[in-house]
Amino acid sequence: MGNYSGMVRSIDKLGRVVLPAEMKRELGLENEMKVEFHFANDSIIIKKYHEHCMFCDSEKDLVEYKYKKQEDNDKDPDRKVYICKNCLSEITDLK
Repeated sequence: MGNYSGMVRSIDKLGRVVLPAEMKRELGLENEMKVEFHFANDSIIIKKYHEHCMFCDSEKDLVEYKYKKQEDNDKDPDRKVYICKNCLSEITDLK
């Protein structure tokens, strides 16, 4: 991937930033595709979203888990949480 550190974009009044087309192309991002955000010191990292186990980050053998809103101001009704079958088995064995 090329070095895009010199690209500057403005945040609009609604808090949005447009990703440069060449970045999206290089990363294989398409419109409506989900991405996830991470904070690292004074940086924001944007990554392609991949469904993963909430405990071990595995992307294999996932089961959708009932999502329970964490707070009243949680505004993501489409949020899904996944647990891999291995972690689910370990949790079940705790009984």
